[in-house]
Amino acid sequence: MLRSFTKKNFIVGAVLTAIVAIVIGFKYFSDQAKEGSNMKLLSPQAFKSYQSLEGVINIHHWQNKWGTNVYFVRAPELPIVDVRVIFDAGSARNQNAIPLAYFSNFLLNHGTAAHNADKIAAEFEMLGAQYSAGAYRDMAFVNIRSLSEAKYLDKAIALYADVISKPQYDEASLSREKQNAISMLKLQAQTPQSIGEKAFFEALYPENTYAYWELGDEKSIQKIKPKDLNLFHQNFYVQNNAAVIIVGDVSLENANAISEQVLEGLPAGQKAPTLASVKMPIKQIEKKIKFSSTQTHIMYGMPVLKRQDPDYYSLVVGNHILGGNSQNNRVFDTVRGKHGLAYSAYSYFQPMAEAGPFMMVCQTRAEEAARAKGLLESLLKDYIAHGPTEDELAEAKQNLLGGYPLLFDSNSNIASQLSILGFYDLPLDYFNQYQNNVDKVTTASIKDAFARRIDLKKMVTVMVGEST
Repeated sequence: MLRSFTKKNFIVGAVLTAIVAIVIGFKYFSDQAKEGSNMKLLSPQAFKSYQSLEGVINIHHWQNKWGTNVYFVRAPELPIVDVRVIFDAGSARNQNAIPLAYFSNFLLNHGTAAHNADKIAAEFEMLGAQYSAGAYRDMAFVNIRSLSEAKYLDKAIALYADVISKPQYDEASLSREKQNAISMLKLQAQTPQSIGEKAFFEALYPENTYAYWELGDEKSIQKIKPKDLNLFHQNFYVQNNAAVIIVGDVSLENANAISEQVLEGLPAGQKAPTLASVKMPIKQIEKKIKFSSTQTHIMYGMPVLKRQDPDYYSLVVGNHILGGNSQNNRVFDTVRGKHGLAYSAYSYFQPMAEAGPFMMVCQTRAEEAARAKGLLESLLKDYIAHGPTEDELAEAKQNLLGGYPLLFDSNSNIASQLSILGFYDLPLDYFNQYQNNVDKVTTASIKDAFARRIDLKKMVTVMVGEST
């Protein structure tokens, strides 16, 4: 009986030992496989270019093996990852006003060598990934948002990389989008704001590519051939003309791997040349455009502000008082509050790589257009002469600093801010220094900056409406 029991226990024990050994062995080799996989992921901390900075957001920055700048913020709170590749490939890179920047960017996901447009859309949808792209005057961008779980993220990034690097600009897709773009132009031609903005930029930048309208015109659209888009892509969608922004629930090592994968199919290429400097107007320009409307749209301004500009904070804080604060500003309070001439009246700076515009804008009844324009002029003249009050400045600083964290309240907002940082080559501590730079602004510095940078004798005015 004892022998039988002992033998049975021996057999059971041997089986259990074997099972345990198999489990342990499986776990060991599984762990080794994971470690082997992780070993393939190179940490950017090993790169000489690597920097990290804590503060408003915790930023990691390095240059990957392609020499491309990468900006990464780890955000593990949600299981998602936002990846944005930005290129110096905005409409300012168009030649002869032909809208290659728009079409080359828009048609990226309309087919590659491996996937047609329907398959691309279906695969992104199946993976729960969100794709988007766009082109501004300075910058073009391509975004993907994916779940961070590897079974979704790996496939989404692979497809995203294929879209960026291997677009097939076929005649059929181009022809369809030409018709869509022409339809959009016709719609814009019925919108006084679009008519005014187009005319304003043409008057503001007569010798600069900033004058080019994103969609061009019907004649320039019809000139585009697939070979033109391929050439634009080859010249501007290259590793040395890009930066990669990653925000989300991935490790530093994975972020580096993603940054390399999304650019792997692109040529090294060259960084786009510096844009031509903006020539300032030599005299006042006024352009009146007849348009059947009860409202007249007025735009009044001149080229002023670069992103990296020593007067940036004095001008931006000063404008918050003049016409930028949606709650309380001089332009709105005077044009709307005191005189009842407009529902909308404001001013803003649009900083760009070269001198972007300062604009005062309002929409008013056609019969009051001349009076409203006179108010804008007198408000600006008085502001240049006297500047803001100390109370106005204190309120503006409180408003700007209080709202600053909202610029970083989501992954997509963080990615947008990092895009500005990366594209305009701003210092890594730019966000951390924001409060200090705003605090440094004085009423005297605002008055001085406005007096030096805005010349009332060189202002451009565009008016669209019946009263013109």
